[in-house]
Amino acid sequence: MAKNSADKPEKKGVLPRIFGSYGKADKVLKESGTAKLCEKLNSKKSFISRARDAVSRVFTENKVKNAVHAFLYKLLYIRTRDIGIYLLSTGIYAALEYFVMRFAFSRDIGMNVVYAAAAMTVLSLFFFSGRSLADTVHKSRLLSFAVFDLIGADKSKITEGPVKIRNSSIALLLGMATGLCSFLLNPAAVPLTVLSVILLIAVLYLPESGAVMIAAVLPFVRERVTLLLCGFTFASYMLKTVRRKRALRFSLIDVSVMLLGAVTLLGRVASPGGSSYDGSLYAVCIFAYFLCRNLLCRKEWLYRAFSAAAFSCVVVSSVGLFFYLFGSPETIFSSRSLFSDLTVGMSMFFGSSSVLAAYLLLSSPLLLYLTLSGGKKRLAYFIAYSFSLVSLVFTQEVFAVFAALLGNFIVILLYSKKAAVVVIPSVTAAVAAAVLIPPVVYNTAVNALKTQSAYIGSVWSGVWRLIGREWFSGAGVGSFRFVYPVYALPGYGDAPDAQSMYLQIMSEGGVLLLLLFFAAAAIFISYCVSNLTKAADKKLRCVVFAALTAVISLLFFGVTDSVLTDNRICTMLFFVIGLGAASAEIISEKTEYENITMMYTEALNE
Repeated sequence: MAKNSADKPEKKGVLPRIFGSYGKADKVLKESGTAKLCEKLNSKKSFISRARDAVSRVFTENKVKNAVHAFLYKLLYIRTRDIGIYLLSTGIYAALEYFVMRFAFSRDIGMNVVYAAAAMTVLSLFFFSGRSLADTVHKSRLLSFAVFDLIGADKSKITEGPVKIRNSSIALLLGMATGLCSFLLNPAAVPLTVLSVILLIAVLYLPESGAVMIAAVLPFVRERVTLLLCGFTFASYMLKTVRRKRALRFSLIDVSVMLLGAVTLLGRVASPGGSSYDGSLYAVCIFAYFLCRNLLCRKEWLYRAFSAAAFSCVVVSSVGLFFYLFGSPETIFSSRSLFSDLTVGMSMFFGSSSVLAAYLLLSSPLLLYLTLSGGKKRLAYFIAYSFSLVSLVFTQEVFAVFAALLGNFIVILLYSKKAAVVVIPSVTAAVAAAVLIPPVVYNTAVNALKTQSAYIGSVWSGVWRLIGREWFSGAGVGSFRFVYPVYALPGYGDAPDAQSMYLQIMSEGGVLLLLLFFAAAAIFISYCVSNLTKAADKKLRCVVFAALTAVISLLFFGVTDSVLTDNRICTMLFFVIGLGAASAEIISEKTEYENITMMYTEALNE
């Protein structure tokens, strides 16, 4: 008689048989180091998951956040006429307040109050329709471009609708109060503060818009504002990453930039002349790169940042030409040398002709390759690019002009071999036509070249003496202005920098930091060039070539100018590098996807 299946002895596996019994095996496995490690990892993983869920609940179930969101959404349906009434009354009463305080009470008030009042009065003329703000955003091309195309707001959420909030009397009273307080507070501060809060909330929901804003406002705001915007964007991105709504990207080029940033940042904080403020500003430069690499990893956001940076270049070039030809508002028709370092010409943007030239070197290639990419706006881009080149010439930074021509010449030849047919004869014709240059222009250029060369050579003599004493480790990042006067030639001890980006790096960080800088630049250039051969998308190729042209031109200009001593130029450089790296990675991912698809299709066919 066969035994019942329930009476059959239970089979033992290999592992229990080795240990002798199930009890012993369980005991050994539970006490093993591997099991304990797995238990710890699982507990940590569950703790991280609970923390992530808690952060997500704070942002999804927070009553204050939901109330603010509902209030801002309701403001979209305020009548634009009320906004116009507020701006107009603020401008009129601010101007009246200025004249009363100035002439009746003899109290000095800055002319910026008058400028703000005039600007708000003119701006109010665009807000006198009876439509809601949401309708105005949809109907206005400029507002629609700024809100939907640049910032990236969702059109499905900001829908057209009737007016829900209207109160002209309150708008008038608020405008009067703001205008009458202009002797205490600039009248433009209130609307700008409201706009800034709205933009920060937009960045909190969509950190990609923060990267686009950095490219757009970099020349026009102070360094602390850039620090705030960049830090807030980075924090918003980290929150999205914690909530699994964004991902971190990392590759070889990121390692080189991270090492360069970490060594320089540590050197700035630890050096005798460094400070935590300078270190935090330099950290912004590194954040700008990683924000581009991680947030601009889709073509639509990449093109938005590209367009924002190009638009800023157009504004800087146009305003610069206006100032050069007509003078600043304070000195109109009385001064023409408004790009020099000693006058107020471009101080509202950079305050230095060399810094302005470095910015134009980084931003004008964006306009050049927008022109080469084709499209209906090609002529407008070419005109804007011409403006930027003329502005660059008017800075009287001769070496910057040479660097721009050389950088554009090299990369255009790489962009298209057919371009050599046009570029080489054009350069030859330009050299031959140099004899036709007016004597005044020629003498001005020659004198500027001689003056700059003599000054640079005298400063270099002292810098080489400094490098000879501290060639390996350097004197300390950020300590040049404290150490250099000891080695400077008589009469040149007040030089603010080494008049060379490479000598500046070597004198402060030594050979090691200089080699690390060259390694980062070489990895970026090789990364872009290696992916260019795979690119079929013309626009993506243009973005990569624009970044290459900007970086190579700045590297040439860096021979005779310490361009990275200005934090905004440093931020712009890392931003452009991030644009190029992001576009090259998009090309690489697209090519890899196409190759995998092709291999899969071929396998199915076989």
